[in-house]
Amino acid sequence: MDYFLGTYECTLDDKNRLSIPSKIRNVMSDTSQKMFIISKDAGDKCLTLHPYNVWKDRIAARIAQLPQSDDSANRLRRILGKNTLDIPMDNQGRIVIPGDFCNYAGIDKRVVIFGAMDKIEIWSPETYDEVAKTPEEQSAKEELKKFRI
Repeated sequence: MDYFLGTYECTLDDKNRLSIPSKIRNVMSDTSQKMFIISKDAGDKCLTLHPYNVWKDRIAARIAQLPQSDDSANRLRRILGKNTLDIPMDNQGRIVIPGDFCNYAGIDKRVVIFGAMDKIEIWSPETYDEVAKTPEEQSAKEELKKFRI
């Protein structure tokens, strides 16, 4: 799979439809994907989009292997079930972001879409600007070193 890269400023229409930038649509086309999984990201107050096949193969498959008798695993299943939906991309390259997801992330009309390798993040511009100013976000050098990349 190619990766999602770049930062894009976009606007939701009156029906909460978001037109996916063409570079992201091209990555989805290359893998014949038209379905995303959208999740509320508890750590950053943003929304994440995973291509359906990535979610299914990398995330859902691992969660399904967790023991049913484990309370933490069951809490994780409930959290993801409550805060995750599948959403199709229409023929015009748009997705509809549910209202409660917009409210969660503080999104009104304007959004910042950020390609984060195998997923896409959707931010309110105000929240994104605050996070982008932090020293941790300004330099990847230490993180690359940490992961020996």
